[in-house]
Amino acid sequence: MPNVSEPVIADLRAELLSFKQASGAQWACAAVQLAGAVEALLEDAEAD
Repeated sequence: MPNVSEPVIADLRAELLSFKQASGAQWACAAVQLAGAVEALLEDAEAD
């Protein structure tokens, strides 16, 4: 299992919380931000 930096995990958790709380028009924006956080997590994991 790759080691992922704490700031990346914290960002992902924050975006996930935002996604869970979003509704209506905010949902699409939150989904895009969550996807970006997941991409950052994957890039960080692949760098190890």
